[in-house]
Amino acid sequence: MKFIETFKYILISRFFYISLLFLTLFPPVYKNLPIRIDYTLDSCLPQSVWITYKEFNPSVHKYILFVPKKDSYTQKAKYLLKYVGCKSGQYLETRGLNYYCDGSYISTAKKTDMAGKPLSQFIFNGFIPNDKFFAIATHPYAYDSKYFGFVDISQIERGASPVF
Repeated sequence: MKFIETFKYILISRFFYISLLFLTLFPPVYKNLPIRIDYTLDSCLPQSVWITYKEFNPSVHKYILFVPKKDSYTQKAKYLLKYVGCKSGQYLETRGLNYYCDGSYISTAKKTDMAGKPLSQFIFNGFIPNDKFFAIATHPYAYDSKYFGFVDISQIERGASPVF
């Protein structure tokens, strides 16, 4: 009986230390995988499961996972995942509340958020500067570049493609 108790104690303690090691090492390893599967609980895009790529290529990836600049809407968000509506070198135009990229409609801003709080609109007319992206979402009340402006390439963590 003593043997079983000793074995149980060793097994539990090893399991504890292995679990602790796994929990401390797994997030940094997962974060740096070249290709991984991620998910989002945000309703700003219709997809929830994504394949993300460590190497972001603007000519291949139409979606970006990025670290947002902190403001009252993004203070709790570690990352945002949005569609690249317009990229460096393309012509972004604001007409009233509507946005156009190279003359094609891409999105419309709202004057207030869902709670009725006024929103500041990002207005830009011209060619998007190098290494900048105009990130948008499909949900009409999504908080995106229409309000916070361009996403810099230094903010982008990964390129993304939807799975479903």
